[in-house]
Amino acid sequence: MKKYIFYLLPVFFCGISSTLSAQQFKVRQGSVSFSVLTPARVLTGTDTLLKGSIDLTRKTFSFRIHVKGLYFNTPFFPDKSNATGTERLHSYYLESDTYPYADFTGKIKQSNLDLRKDGVYKMKVEGKANIHGVSRKVLLDVDVENRAGALKVYTAHQLKTSDYQIRKPGGLIIDFMEEVDVRLNCFMEREK
Repeated sequence: MKKYIFYLLPVFFCGISSTLSAQQFKVRQGSVSFSVLTPARVLTGTDTLLKGSIDLTRKTFSFRIHVKGLYFNTPFFPDKSNATGTERLHSYYLESDTYPYADFTGKIKQSNLDLRKDGVYKMKVEGKANIHGVSRKVLLDVDVENRAGALKVYTAHQLKTSDYQIRKPGGLIIDFMEEVDVRLNCFMEREK
């Protein structure tokens, strides 16, 4: 009998391990976008180099973007103007060489996610956003769509540039870049 238990023990632990890893999801494809209202137009920056994970066992939720990967685009402007604007935003305002990443790390505080059923679920995540070298507490409302065990994750948040010590162009009377709409949209699969 002891012999059988000895052989079944590794199978038991492998089963626990695979169950735990089945609760971990990684970003396979996704993007984060920043929209800013400027005096003349709406400026949108998008980054598709998004990294992230959700661990339902540990109730963790984290994402990282490569700030230098943000490309800012304004409709009706030629590509050369958008490239020049992107370069200025990176060097003067975002200081991407000094602060190459923006991160969010948090804990899932509320969730009705049921991996056994396809559908759209809600999560509340509390954590810290680290942008431009400044960490701030953030509460996110997250929509999660479960389809056959793969997740589509969406959240939107508004932040103020002054909260993260991102300077505004001098001499402007209008609030330029004070409020930024951030949208995260990604497809996640189980960690293998």
